[in-house]
Amino acid sequence: MSTSRLWLLGTALIGILLQIYYYSQLPDRVATHFGAGGLPNDWMSKGANMAMAIGLILFLSLIFGLLPLLIKKVPPRFVNLPKREYWLSPENRENTLTRLASSMSVLGVATNVFILYVLHLAYRTNQSHPVKLNEGMFWPALGSFMTFAAVWSVLLVIRFNSPPMAADEKTLPH
Repeated sequence: MSTSRLWLLGTALIGILLQIYYYSQLPDRVATHFGAGGLPNDWMSKGANMAMAIGLILFLSLIFGLLPLLIKKVPPRFVNLPKREYWLSPENRENTLTRLASSMSVLGVATNVFILYVLHLAYRTNQSHPVKLNEGMFWPALGSFMTFAAVWSVLLVIRFNSPPMAADEKTLPH
């Protein structure tokens, strides 16, 4: 198992353990959604909140972990990848799928870390009186995650946009 997949599994496990840890410390009625000014505008029972949080962590981890395996089963014409004829040709397919799996795991780890941070903020918010989300803690985290996801996407496209040149195709500058 690759390092990035181990990190994906690790963040999922940490997320589940944190939800179990937080459960006994939450009030019976938990603020789960926040509107303008950080004020709560939706609530649920702490049991439903824990189930939702664990379900979300597992769902995201499964998506990021299993998507590369699904790509192995799908005919190449259904895979949206730059220069897919080259990257998914029989001689390059295994290496390409390994790289995609690793890349998806990295995005999955970043997503899990962001979700765990948001869940932690919600937990801390539910411990405060009055219950009010510290938006100054949320928006920078969202901006950081969105920036990471954008850079990840651009790098993925750049990586797969041009097949490497064969040794006989390389030329020296004149």
